[in-house]
Amino acid sequence: MFNKVEKVLTLSQIYKRDYIVMDFSEIPYNPFIFLSWVTALGFFLSLTEATLKIKREKISSNRRKEEIIGSLYPKKLA
Repeated sequence: MFNKVEKVLTLSQIYKRDYIVMDFSEIPYNPFIFLSWVTALGFFLSLTEATLKIKREKISSNRRKEEIIGSLYPKKLA
């Protein structure tokens, strides 16, 4: 009986050691995971691009408003 307990402890210690030390060369290729990462990256880039476009359009819209308002009032009153 002592021998069985010792084997279980040894197997669990080996399992814990293998779990902590990850060998990335043995990770199997999974196309679903790869496509998920590509989709997530594309989504992030798309959101970043849209945010920058909205900010740029808002700034240019404010400039146009200032130019139009400035052209409505006379430059010199006297």
